[in-house]
Amino acid sequence: MKRPDKQLGSKKQILRRLLNELPISQSFSRAAEVLVFKTIKMEKPILDLGCGDGLFAETLFDGAKGAIKAGIDISSQEIEIASRRAVYQEVRAVDAAVLPYQDKSFATVFSNSSVEHMENLEKVLSEAARVLAPSGKFIFLVPHPATENFFLNKIILEKLKLPFLAKITVDFRHKIFKHYHLFDAFVWKKKLQLAGFDLVGYYFVGGERNRLIVDFFYPFFILGKFFKILFNRWVFPPRWPIIFFAERFLIDFLPDKPTSHGPGLLMIAQKRK
Repeated sequence: MKRPDKQLGSKKQILRRLLNELPISQSFSRAAEVLVFKTIKMEKPILDLGCGDGLFAETLFDGAKGAIKAGIDISSQEIEIASRRAVYQEVRAVDAAVLPYQDKSFATVFSNSSVEHMENLEKVLSEAARVLAPSGKFIFLVPHPATENFFLNKIILEKLKLPFLAKITVDFRHKIFKHYHLFDAFVWKKKLQLAGFDLVGYYFVGGERNRLIVDFFYPFFILGKFFKILFNRWVFPPRWPIIFFAERFLIDFLPDKPTSHGPGLLMIAQKRK
């Protein structure tokens, strides 16, 4: 059954915004995350924890001026780019474990694909709780421990009866991406409780079909990574052929709602009163 045009148009709009700045691999990964985040209401004022260059937030909030009160990231280089996006009222290059905000400053703290990279996790969770008002929400997406089961390299190598090589490549990917924290929802629930949160719910994000696109076009991500290091940008124009190709042939691989299982885990926690 065909999706409603309005829903398909929304997916296209999200993909276009991302594909203008990211390789196909990242664009499909981020687009699936944006679509799930969009189903969750966020009360203002909002803090974006680990905002990076701000593209995800700009896409999530459709570029609405001042939609987010503050964005923080440890990288001053990424913050410089984020500062040019109108979606933020302010951005700062600071450590998420030492937030420069007063207690109860925000109604929502959200974070996309960042918390898993933060080494001092207990302090990060504690700081998120501190700056949230009572009953405020902490909404964050991290990789699920089973994310490696969606890696195309692992699937292929295991089919070839090479499990040892599959493990080496999986461990290498986790290492280069600095995945310090790979927990299931039960472990996250315990860690959140210790920080003063109650787990309200969680969703899986991505799914097999979307991950197939992400990993199939993974070499372009590697190329983009070199561009990012050398030129501080992932891609170069013209982008219209890539956008046309993705919209014409790949759009149906992009899920527009949470999946029954997937590489991403979206956690929704509420600060205790």
